[in-house]
Amino acid sequence: MIVEGKLREDVNLLDMQQKHRLFIVSTSLVARLKRDVKLAVFDLDSTLIFQETIDELAKFAGAYEQVQQITKDAMDGKWDFSESLRMRVAALKGINAEDAWKKVLSSYQYTEGAKNLLSCLKRKGIVTGIVSGGFIEMVRGVADDLGADVWSANELEVDDNGCFTGRVVGSIVDAKAKEA
Repeated sequence: MIVEGKLREDVNLLDMQQKHRLFIVSTSLVARLKRDVKLAVFDLDSTLIFQETIDELAKFAGAYEQVQQITKDAMDGKWDFSESLRMRVAALKGINAEDAWKKVLSSYQYTEGAKNLLSCLKRKGIVTGIVSGGFIEMVRGVADDLGADVWSANELEVDDNGCFTGRVVGSIVDAKAKEA
């Protein structure tokens, strides 16, 4: 979201006070948004929800430590996001997709203020979106619940037996895709 002036100062202050990238804002702060704002786009993991979806899937798959190490190495610059995502997704190979999604979709928690913020934006006529380097199954569920208008995320490939293949379908949604 692009903000200017006093609103930017308020958002920067909130940024310093929060652990997550979603800034907890009051309805009065949303009310001060410039009238020309037409679109507000959010990330999903550790922003609208507390969890990282890949971590939750990895816990289900018994591959949490492996996925955490890949994430750490990527943060240290060993791999870029796309390469590290492929490696983390590979750790899910053979896991029943339906069972994994049932568990993950039933256990996520919204960050404080997420529902209220999107509701306020919608009441102001602002189109809301979720663009995530996470996964479409999770994004779709959250987007439906929050009433987000548009969303984009990665899709995990599932084989004929209903198990994750360990691959992502199509192009990976990464930082460049989020900017677009």
